[in-house]
Amino acid sequence: MLNLESLAQSYLESIGFQIHETVKGCLVAGRIEFWGRDTRIVQTVQDNRAPRHELLDNVTEIRTRYPDSRATILAHSREGFSRDDLTDISAEDVQLLVPVQFFDSPFKVEQAPRTVSAITKVRNLAEKDERIPQPYQLDGEEHSGEDLFDTLLDELTNESGPQIRFVIGRAGIGKSLLFRALFQRMYSIFLESKNRQTLSKRPIPLLPDHLKGSNATRINHLIQTFLDDDIASPILPKTFSWLLKNGFTTWMLDGLDELYAGESDFFEDIFDLVAEKGSNATITVWCRDSLLTSSQSFADFLDMFEDEEVIKVYRMTDWERRHKRLLAWRRVEGHQPQPQQTDPAEVSTFLSAIDSNKTLRLITSLPFYCNLVFDRTRETGVPRVRDDFELLNIVINELVAREKDKGLLNEDDFDEDGLEDWMEAVADEYIERQGYIDMDQARDYARVVLREDLEERKCEDTLQSLLQFPLFVRGEELGRIEFDHDLLAHALAARLYLKQIRKKQPKVFERLSGGDFEESPRLRFVASRLEPGMNEFVLEQVRNGITRHPEYSTALFLLLQVRSERDLVAQENIQLAGKNLTGISFSDRDLAGHRFNDCDLSRVTFLRCDLRDSSFEGAVLMETKFDQCMLEGARFGNFNRIKSMYFGSAFLRETVQIRDRLHKETGRKLEVLADPCPTALQVVMLLGKFVNPLGEPRSAHIDKRLLVSGRKVAGAATPNSCVQELVRHKYLKKYTGDDRYSRCSGSGYAEIVAAVRDGVFSDGIMSVVKRLCQRTGCSHRAN
Repeated sequence: MLNLESLAQSYLESIGFQIHETVKGCLVAGRIEFWGRDTRIVQTVQDNRAPRHELLDNVTEIRTRYPDSRATILAHSREGFSRDDLTDISAEDVQLLVPVQFFDSPFKVEQAPRTVSAITKVRNLAEKDERIPQPYQLDGEEHSGEDLFDTLLDELTNESGPQIRFVIGRAGIGKSLLFRALFQRMYSIFLESKNRQTLSKRPIPLLPDHLKGSNATRINHLIQTFLDDDIASPILPKTFSWLLKNGFTTWMLDGLDELYAGESDFFEDIFDLVAEKGSNATITVWCRDSLLTSSQSFADFLDMFEDEEVIKVYRMTDWERRHKRLLAWRRVEGHQPQPQQTDPAEVSTFLSAIDSNKTLRLITSLPFYCNLVFDRTRETGVPRVRDDFELLNIVINELVAREKDKGLLNEDDFDEDGLEDWMEAVADEYIERQGYIDMDQARDYARVVLREDLEERKCEDTLQSLLQFPLFVRGEELGRIEFDHDLLAHALAARLYLKQIRKKQPKVFERLSGGDFEESPRLRFVASRLEPGMNEFVLEQVRNGITRHPEYSTALFLLLQVRSERDLVAQENIQLAGKNLTGISFSDRDLAGHRFNDCDLSRVTFLRCDLRDSSFEGAVLMETKFDQCMLEGARFGNFNRIKSMYFGSAFLRETVQIRDRLHKETGRKLEVLADPCPTALQVVMLLGKFVNPLGEPRSAHIDKRLLVSGRKVAGAATPNSCVQELVRHKYLKKYTGDDRYSRCSGSGYAEIVAAVRDGVFSDGIMSVVKRLCQRTGCSHRAN
């Protein structure tokens, strides 16, 4: 049961009140307002059996000393209060409130239903959506499920403990649709509960609309904009966080990949909210799976805290035939089929079309494409496409043709290929801005491609038609437009990038960089249409041109996609040593004898590759996958930079496990002198939160709760003990009056880098380990 007195006190303090006195469970609090002093009297009722007259007598007695105060009786429920009690309480100008009323800040739309806001937009879209059960997989467990909506709804409405959930899925899989459906249901449950005066969490939707209008991408700007735009009565960000941590709200973030990738402290900030002692914060973050490779801070966060029970990762998985059948029924009949019910002819035609065509069967495993294929089948018959890129181009070309047929666009008003150039430029800008384009900029682009001699009135009419083009929807932010779906923008941008590659413009690789190689629609689309002459340009950049990451790895990915020769790397004399290859996949390649020395091979996949006698000395291996590979004679050096590996589905991160498996795979005697020291490993893991495996800086300062959370090495000194010893030796410094720690600078920082990057301990760090380690005869080595 909630401790109402304690909660009321901390809540009042969060909104700027000072507690003057406490008498028999009655709080007196005050704060200075512009118009004078605001005084509140809050009588808490922990036991509903308490005599009602005593509660009211206590309030009225205290009120004699604070005649201008507002008074409230806060009880768990109205149960036990008779009609006479309620009459007496009301006669004394005292409010009787329950927690869902007292600890709540209503949305503006609840007081003014016609208010235009992000919440209104989400709810309106949710009412139009036709949602199909979404299958999913929970990371770290064999558990999978038929509908992530049901799982999240059950967890978010019934749990009491702190939790961060990540809902991950690729573009077009229906993340936002799931988000909208879940928010709509939870918001309805909350409003119903509030009407019944029972406790429920208010869902808080934090969306891209709350970032627009500012160049800032910090979470504090996101929260402040939400408070300004959507909360009826002004509250402080401190109170907003208090409501979350005490379980009165739950945060739901969608479409904010820009924020996650751009703010290195984002994940630490949200972890801090759930890790605080006594916290009941629940936060659910929707994001694309490409964030795992495009955001190093996200990958690091999941790597460091994968053992934390407060973190869950749900992956939305592809549709199977039964899901496609449900969609067809929804589109044709408006409802789901009953068991054993025969499919209508239109449903049968659609299912037969995708069953008999491998390409359509694969494409329609993604909900967005499934809807497109259904529409094409219904309107023009079964589409004949080689891949999803062609399908999107058909849709785009049909939209253009319809606008021309309606007389809204005339090809003669544009320069040659001007309309296509405009759409591609707008798509490129939309992707670069991560989800919107300014109308004025779209108009400027259009003026460049319109005929110079076009009369001004005709020019204005054409500009207006372009801004209302059916590819777009009007953005919530005034003066901005958005694509109806991101995949349409990716298809148009891919057309532009292909032209730039044909013209041999090296800067195209910078535009193509970012995101997950395997899941990036733009990269896949470009790779699928590269011509021989374009391939030679890409090869030239890999072999002699680009040296920077991620442009180099982007060009290499494209080359590997279009050149299937098993001995491609040797044939073209591609030197990989020292390169950052993060996220690249090598499939069916002969890489025997090749040097991967000093590479960053984080999250690199080697599938059915010949790696015999290859060298990995000095390479960073973190979540690196070897599946059905030949590794006889391969050299892995002294383990300094090996963090974790996969062999097939087996995940290995303990040095002893990795050593034994590599010995089995390579047949080589490995350069390990003794079993690693558990405490040395724990110290390196702690320091690794300040420096990444390449020796590059991560956070300069970290909250203690975050610092000591995450993986605990068996047999090691506790993370708390390690932190204390690192502070004593001046490698870490605690902020005065705060629970945050910063890393040292100068020569001490260089020692931290050497320990994390190379596994080499200075005398000082070795002293830390020796003082903490309790293992007899230990070598105190971390590798």
